[in-house]
Amino acid sequence: VQTPLAFPLPVSSIKRNYTTRYKLRVISYLHHATVPIGPTSTHPVTAAETARRFMISPSNITRWKKQEKVLLDSLGTQRRNRVGKRKWPIMEKLLYDGFIERTNSGKFVRRGWFRVWSKALMSTHYPNSVFRFSNGWFSGM
Repeated sequence: VQTPLAFPLPVSSIKRNYTTRYKLRVISYLHHATVPIGPTSTHPVTAAETARRFMISPSNITRWKKQEKVLLDSLGTQRRNRVGKRKWPIMEKLLYDGFIERTNSGKFVRRGWFRVWSKALMSTHYPNSVFRFSNGWFSGM
């Protein structure tokens, strides 16, 4: 059973990039909120009303609505949906397999292990490539 997300508060300043969780909250507001149009009646909010409330471009809301299924499957703190080829697929697959094997055997895996093994795998499988172990690569940014 899926519970509705809490509606975010109105925004007082313009944001330029949004987390997946925020996008889903805005879409949830669009789907579930109503606006009074008189003393006794209401109507569902429109994309334009939602855009005004959260100070977001209406085109963003339309695009997020189309991407709703993809957004539901992605991480909440993610800021963009990246799709593309990995630069070093063999090295990353072997590194992942080594990580799983090591954790299954009950050994600790620290950042240094990733650094050492990634450099060793790179020199074996991609000898002419330049590889720099960075925080961005390690966290998948």
